[in-house]
Amino acid sequence: METKLNVGLVRGHAYSFTGVKNVPLKGTGLFSMFNRETIQMVRLRNPWGGTEWTGPWSDGAPEWTKVSEREKKELGLTFDENGEFWMAFDDFCRYFTHIDICHMMNTAFFTLKRSWKETTEFGEWRRGGRAGGCGNHQTFLENPQYLLEVYEDQEMRISLEQEDRRSSNFRTRGENYCIGFSITKTDLNRKYRMHDRMERVHSGSFVQARSILARMDMKKGKYLLVPSTFDPNQEGEYLLRIYSEGGMALRKLTKDVPSPPRMMKKPKIAATSVTVHAAEGFTFSEGETGIEAYCIIKCEKDQVKTSITEKHAKPEWKERVTFYRQNQTEDVVVEVWDDNLLKDSLVGSVTFPMEKSHEYTGGNIIRRYPLMKSNAEGVEELRGFLWASIKHTTNLMDV
Repeated sequence: METKLNVGLVRGHAYSFTGVKNVPLKGTGLFSMFNRETIQMVRLRNPWGGTEWTGPWSDGAPEWTKVSEREKKELGLTFDENGEFWMAFDDFCRYFTHIDICHMMNTAFFTLKRSWKETTEFGEWRRGGRAGGCGNHQTFLENPQYLLEVYEDQEMRISLEQEDRRSSNFRTRGENYCIGFSITKTDLNRKYRMHDRMERVHSGSFVQARSILARMDMKKGKYLLVPSTFDPNQEGEYLLRIYSEGGMALRKLTKDVPSPPRMMKKPKIAATSVTVHAAEGFTFSEGETGIEAYCIIKCEKDQVKTSITEKHAKPEWKERVTFYRQNQTEDVVVEVWDDNLLKDSLVGSVTFPMEKSHEYTGGNIIRRYPLMKSNAEGVEELRGFLWASIKHTTNLMDV
């Protein structure tokens, strides 16, 4: 609620800093030139105009008699009704509750300073499937969704800005929304909008402000970025900006499921999600302590490769893939490979028989499966274990 205080400030207005200075005061006595008292001052401007600070150190206040004419000239002091005024820093701390700092990001290509790559996306929240509110609501995924692919470990800064609904130029003037954004992991082969939730990577506080900014250290991988208002069904436009030090890509996800097939092709009738968590139980040669491992997940004619772990006796991935299927009877196979300098070697594989697809309904149940590999005689041998979870559904809107 905007109300004018008896000192001229307007509660609810945003004032801008235009200067900060330690102002020396006139001294008395022989040693005053060498031991002068100073006061911390800030210069503010009311961009709305009309009113100024009327307390101590306001325009024409008697406190200014303590400042020399030379200092006044250096301050550029005027007593015009221009919305700009000086006040003591102590009074500033007394009457103001929040400070927003604007950081000008260096996006220059040729520069000696730290620079950033800027990626921007304009979007809007709209009722009917694109204004789902925050993560507390079941409709959360009914928000705009973006696939964020980070090519290397790096620091990133993400900004979300909404239209200033308090501006007199806004079509329906009102209060700004509480806004925020969430980042979760997503499938390595994600192409369509998500309909279930994965591990959350970032979810900051929702703030009733025109813009918010978050700094984060992002690991290489694929993520789902969801900007939202706090409450569902709040409509408006927004600007999403990402500043990255290394390579990344941002793409808006618009389709919920694969499009209907063209002539002579079978439709997608089911979806299978496989999450590989970790592997263990390997037998190592003397002197070996682990493997640099990755998985290849195969389904029908598609296959997806996971990331390569650091050398470890129990490699971990925690990565998921989702296949949209034409033939839901074909088995899914997960192979674990050892990444070597000259030639990679197969450690073992797990087959998920689709005749048991009725058992793959949970998706969040992690089980240990034997990793098998045929020896020289063609006999299957146990080579270790894979921790994995699998979900199969005929409703494409489940994943």
